[in-house]
Amino acid sequence: MPQEPLNIITLGGSFARLSSAYCILSHIMPRLGAFQSESKYRVILIGPFNHFYGNPGAPRAIVLLDLIPFESAFITI
Repeated sequence: MPQEPLNIITLGGSFARLSSAYCILSHIMPRLGAFQSESKYRVILIGPFNHFYGNPGAPRAIVLLDLIPFESAFITI
């Protein structure tokens, strides 16, 4: 019987959540052997939004609606 994968959950907002998930996926998961045939681990992102919202680019996206489309300003995670 296959075993349920262990959940690695990241909580938080934009930069903290994505940075921690990136670190887990690129540095920790390979050492655990999670990218082999059958994965034993699963990374779950929990946050208030399903889009990446970068504060530095937000004023530009609000002011220049025609120059920067919504799809480019807010990236789906």
